[in-house]
Amino acid sequence: MRLKFDPFAFEYLEIDGVPVFYKKLPWCPTIHTRIILKIGAVDDPVDKEGLTHFLEHMPFEGCRIFPNRELVRKFTEKFTLDSFGAYTGHSETAFRFRTNEDNFLGVMTGIKNVIFHPLLEPSTVAGERKVIINEAWEKLGNHSVIELRKRTRKDLFLDHPSSKFDRPLGWPDTIAQITDEDISAWHKQWYHRNNLALVFVGNLNTGLVREAAKSIAINLPCGQKPTCVATPLCWPAPRSSGFTIETRKLYGATAKISEQATLQISRVIGKSSDPEILEAALEMFNRAATQAIRGKLKATYDVDAGAVDSRDHSLVRLETRIPADMVGPTKNVLAEIQSEIADRKLADLFGQVRQQLIDDEIYSEITGGQIINAATNQIVHDGTVIDLNSKIERLQKLSHEEVCSFVEKEFDPSRLYTITGLP
Repeated sequence: MRLKFDPFAFEYLEIDGVPVFYKKLPWCPTIHTRIILKIGAVDDPVDKEGLTHFLEHMPFEGCRIFPNRELVRKFTEKFTLDSFGAYTGHSETAFRFRTNEDNFLGVMTGIKNVIFHPLLEPSTVAGERKVIINEAWEKLGNHSVIELRKRTRKDLFLDHPSSKFDRPLGWPDTIAQITDEDISAWHKQWYHRNNLALVFVGNLNTGLVREAAKSIAINLPCGQKPTCVATPLCWPAPRSSGFTIETRKLYGATAKISEQATLQISRVIGKSSDPEILEAALEMFNRAATQAIRGKLKATYDVDAGAVDSRDHSLVRLETRIPADMVGPTKNVLAEIQSEIADRKLADLFGQVRQQLIDDEIYSEITGGQIINAATNQIVHDGTVIDLNSKIERLQKLSHEEVCSFVEKEFDPSRLYTITGLP
């Protein structure tokens, strides 16, 4: 079955060397834009973790034509439907907004000025440093949590650059070390034409896309791209098997702590050319674990198995909350599920999962915003957008043996990292 309309059959062109991806959606009331810079937390210098995220904050503080935060806010509120925002990921920094058709071309010059010509004044850098340090403490809690998270990253990622950070915002002490000179140098090094990609989704045509892309790319300087780290197809086992913590001691006696235990099982997997294998494996684990832990043990409400993709790897995690006295039985059940999949005993479950994954793609209802978000993730991690018909064909060809072999190798108990949090 081929879809008559494929939301991910994107058009592609280059403008002054900048890759441009676009999708025409005649019924979409606004045009969505993503301006992607291929620089993320993994590229931060050692002891300056959080630099890329810090820089992402600064364009909102003022630029040549809008010299303060309030003027930037008024411009974007008026011409981008108050949608202008940004985020920093593992491998990317992305600025996002949507406009009505009348404002689409006119807004580009202002947005370009905000992103590529920020003032980066020392006083605003100092003020934003305080804001981001407060954000870091809000997310991380205390020194004990920070040390535990650093240990976890080192255990999982070994000597890979991803071992140096837990979140793109960095650590409180490294954020404090970032200077206005660091910010200016980082912007000059990475905010340029050779490190840029553009994505547009909405009621547009090739001529309109060319004009918009040209207005962004024109007169931007050239520069280098980040160096990709070579990673093995089979990621090494973690440095240890994990640990058990008492969450009340970790967060403090007055902290709001769940009375349940938490179980988090992680594995880092090298980038695969067949992401559908991982997708099917995780869904098999999710279904089998939910059936066993909720249905039989009556020990949880929910089991969550998922993956966070990055430039050269995926961090896979299975998490659940259970009564403390059910930690042992739950671990045993999960080990049994891995063994059953690896031993090719769950062929019926694989068939159900594969068909559900296919149906999810065929019958999904999706908005322009969801399309551009998913396309942006693919462009960042794969350099292109895979059309939905191709993905469906790959799912149809996916074999039980491929998934079982993958689980047998990658989810072998000796390669898993388990954190048990006791109340």
